[in-house]
Amino acid sequence: MNLLKTYLETPRHVPTIAIVGGPESGKSSVLRHLKQHLRVHTVPEVASCLLPHLPPCAPTFETWIAPFQHAVLGVQLPLELVAHAHAERNLSLRAVITDRGAPDLRAYLPGHLPLELVTGEYDLQALGSMYDHVLYLESMSEHGSLSQDNNVLRYEASVEEALALSGRTREAWQQACGNRISFVPVFETLEAKLEAALEVVKDWLNIEHERRWVLPERPSASFEKPVLLRQGYLNPQSRVRITETSAELVVKTGSGALRRQLTTALGREAAEQLLASCTPSFRKEREQLTGNPLVTLDTYEDGTRILEVESRHATRAPEVPFALPPGSREVTEDPAYNAYRIGLRLCA
Repeated sequence: MNLLKTYLETPRHVPTIAIVGGPESGKSSVLRHLKQHLRVHTVPEVASCLLPHLPPCAPTFETWIAPFQHAVLGVQLPLELVAHAHAERNLSLRAVITDRGAPDLRAYLPGHLPLELVTGEYDLQALGSMYDHVLYLESMSEHGSLSQDNNVLRYEASVEEALALSGRTREAWQQACGNRISFVPVFETLEAKLEAALEVVKDWLNIEHERRWVLPERPSASFEKPVLLRQGYLNPQSRVRITETSAELVVKTGSGALRRQLTTALGREAAEQLLASCTPSFRKEREQLTGNPLVTLDTYEDGTRILEVESRHATRAPEVPFALPPGSREVTEDPAYNAYRIGLRLCA
């Protein structure tokens, strides 16, 4: 399938999260809730969009399900590609989140039909590589309950059929994505489940993947006009940063390349008061690579130059998009070159 080949070979710089689960697991409700509370682009469930257009007297399940799943994949891939193009133009969007995903094909195809009937040369692991993280929602059918109220298009006629589909769905995604899955159980209320799903996704998105290099000289790449940052630390994990246009408190946990970061905007007066109590407190100039805000060059008061390259993917290491000056050295895992330690040396 040429479209699938194109998708798998297209670089994607914004992470993709799939919301999956069996019947009555609350996927569409969770998707709406995440869109309401997070800066994300969402892709709806394609099958529900296509099912109303099937002829009223559809042939038996096994004769129509394979071409139907082929049609689902043929619509889903362009939707996800367009979603990524939009998210990469809009730097405020943190992720693309889909209602279901390509590995669901295996759950819906009868067991005797090979997946390659729909996907060509690509196996389940290849389909799973399209998704950086998966949120599996436990289904009511797994607890012996099934209702048609929230989806009149559902074709599972019994709890047993729904339970079997839930099992196939879970198995397909586990084979496709392995440990990139977070499970959300059934709660007494939908509201509790929505909040639990939101917390899981927020926690995953707060992972920051960053690498740093110390440079002996300026790189030849083109950077934007420098911005003066005033920065101080309440403790090694909590910093206050003030620029001409913004002020914020940032709390980071972890070390090295993978860290979690929580950011809170501050009023100017509160930020100045906090900065006055910080040790160390210093100034540095920050330059952003032209056309790429994920690559920055910090120049400290003593002339130290630190190049930082961030990835929006918690699972993909960021790379420098240009040649580094001779003598450059990666210091991602060297605590002597984090901003807190550099600040201590400047204030000594």
